Amino acid sequence: MIRLLSLIKISILIAFPALADNLVTINQVSSGSSNDITINVEGKDNEVNFSLGGGNNTINIDSVGKENWVGYTSAWGSGASWGGDLYGSYNNVDIRQSCSEGANCNGNTFGFHISGTSNTVAVGQGWDVSSTGSFSADTDEYGGQTALLDIHGNSNNIYLSQRNDDTNGTNTANMYVYGSYNDVHVSQKQAKQTLNLTINNDYNDVSIQQRNNGQHTANITLSGDYGTNLSLIQQGGTNQSYSLSQNCLTSGGCSVTVTQGQ
Repeated sequence: MIRLLSLIKISILIAFPALADNLVTINQVSSGSSNDITINVEGKDNEVNFSLGGGNNTINIDSVGKENWVGYTSAWGSGASWGGDLYGSYNNVDIRQSCSEGANCNGNTFGFHISGTSNTVAVGQGWDVSSTGSFSADTDEYGGQTALLDIHGNSNNIYLSQRNDDTNGTNTANMYVYGSYNDVHVSQKQAKQTLNLTINNDYNDVSIQQRNNGQHTANITLSGDYGTNLSLIQQGGTNQSYSLSQNCLTSGGCSVTVTQGQ
């Protein structure tokens, strides 16, 4: 089923195979032009549901499997009343979900609440996303990944990949980026990895990797007058945990490098 509500100058390509009960709902809630939306949904009981405001946005959603969700977040609900779940101009959003295990697939969930201009977001669930935003598929994937993204600033580059590599691992990333000019690359692989990331300032360069069979957890908040270069790796078969509350007041910026596990 497809529901397109109050669409204004939006080009959409939607491809559905024979399996039923997929639902796409897109609601344009404010005037905008030259938005380019491409949606591909394959499988069963998948849903894409979001509201859109602003113009010159490019959105690609590729959801393959069963019981996947892409749309507004469970935490805030629909953003239609305040301008849209994605509003602003010149944002580029690419969301890809996949599962290769047929009836054994678990649903992936991605929720966005985005405002601002010129943000680039590339999220792969069942995909690997490089630090430059390129995608490569995981061909042994059970799904079950969860990502919650909230961006209020401008000119942020966010690249997130979640894979379980034939392990039945379910990874969770809660990412809130309220500043501008931040570069964030997060990779979660294999076992049950959890990340809670909040960025309250500008010009941070963040690289986070959580991988292998340990169940790793990271809780990170970045603030201050200057940005922080953060590199965090949590790996190995032993559970790792890391917490950081960084308020950078050093002219020229701060730097934090942490590696945990073997």
